[in-house]
Amino acid sequence: MAKTIVSNVVIFLGNGFDLDLGLPTKYSNFASETNIEWLELTKNFEQLYSQLYKEETINASLLTQLIEVSRNDYWFDVEKEIYKYVLNHKRPTPELIGLVRNQYERFKYYFSNYLNRIISSTIINPQSLANVLFNRLVKSNICSTICTFNYTDCFDLCSCHKRDGLKYMPIHGSLKNNNIILGCRAPHNQIEYAFDFLSKSTEVPSNLLQISTNYTIANEVIVFGHSLNLMDSCYFSELFDANNNNSDKNLTIICKNTESERLIVENINEWSNFSETHIDCDVQFIHTDGWYKNEEQENKAFKDLCNRLKI
Repeated sequence: MAKTIVSNVVIFLGNGFDLDLGLPTKYSNFASETNIEWLELTKNFEQLYSQLYKEETINASLLTQLIEVSRNDYWFDVEKEIYKYVLNHKRPTPELIGLVRNQYERFKYYFSNYLNRIISSTIINPQSLANVLFNRLVKSNICSTICTFNYTDCFDLCSCHKRDGLKYMPIHGSLKNNNIILGCRAPHNQIEYAFDFLSKSTEVPSNLLQISTNYTIANEVIVFGHSLNLMDSCYFSELFDANNNNSDKNLTIICKNTESERLIVENINEWSNFSETHIDCDVQFIHTDGWYKNEEQENKAFKDLCNRLKI
């Protein structure tokens, strides 16, 4: 790893962080036939469609594509499907715009209800790697910024108080504030203006500016449970940009297992020239599955991280 003295840490939290705590927040958890919110959502959609939009074909429904990926675990699959949808409907009618907007708002409504329900009914695992690392970082003075892509409140989940001076950035909004952001990020203004409510682009400028500044001053970056997918690539591109002189930075990516690692590398390859042989900053993968199994390699990787951070 890099031989610099760690003085500043930025951590990014993705859905894998909540999953590691014990919350069933995969897309397949929500889009399940045994989940009451999903059943209410699809029933609501069917009523809306039959009552108001009989003229539209079923293929014109956003719900159709979201149901098709309902067996998938990853939320970025949903974002990709929304992206495909808007690209395939360049000239939407007012009726179609109304249908999609209603579906989109109901989707967020029922998903928010689902999250609130599982948060209130799930016992968080205090011995989880996510909880252990988060509490250590927050209680230290070394972590300057927490950027979360989750809608949940990580401080509430981990029973940890936010200390003064710690920047907390909910990139995609907050369930607590009832302003979750769900959609896609399309390059070069590819989203039809009428569908701009499906775009996540509105929150990019200020967040990117702040994150860029934090990248500059941080020499330790931790990514916990984020897939580093194309839809969120703008937040991470600087880490993998050879022109940004990141050689003095340590990058730790915490994911579930080697298959998750493979998927992350594959995702990064969609938007960068990333490879293990020429990445411009030092990278360490830690697999939570191996850590829970007390595997020597994963234990050592986590201990090395904590020792380097002095937490």
